Amino acid sequence: MSGSRAPKVWGKVLTAAVVALLLGLGGGLLLGLALFSPSEPEGRAEAHIQTGCQLVERMDDDDYLPFSRDVLERVEDPLLWEMTAAAMLFVAAGTADENYNHLQEAGMSLQIGMNTFRDEDVNDALDVLVRECRD
Repeated sequence: MSGSRAPKVWGKVLTAAVVALLLGLGGGLLLGLALFSPSEPEGRAEAHIQTGCQLVERMDDDDYLPFSRDVLERVEDPLLWEMTAAAMLFVAAGTADENYNHLQEAGMSLQIGMNTFRDEDVNDALDVLVRECRD
């Protein structure tokens, strides 16, 4: 009788351990969000803009501007992927706070220009973003 009882006990122990692990992970995630995420949409938008501007300034510092089509075709260049990140951060800022809709539009134009290899669109969007980040 004790042989058939052992698998039931281990099953309950394993189930309890999995439930405790999931509760711990969920609680840790909620605690992390509460401690480290901005509480207001405006704070979130500002954080997106700050990070996006750091990426845009790096492009300017590395003499990538103005962009040309050959730069847009170098997928092994990390800066190309950082531009995608910057574009999405500016879109997120405009989504979080309508006061930044002009940055959202520039971010969308940057991403579309990159996707279509239109260096003129990329440079126009970057002109707006560089100017905004310098102010």
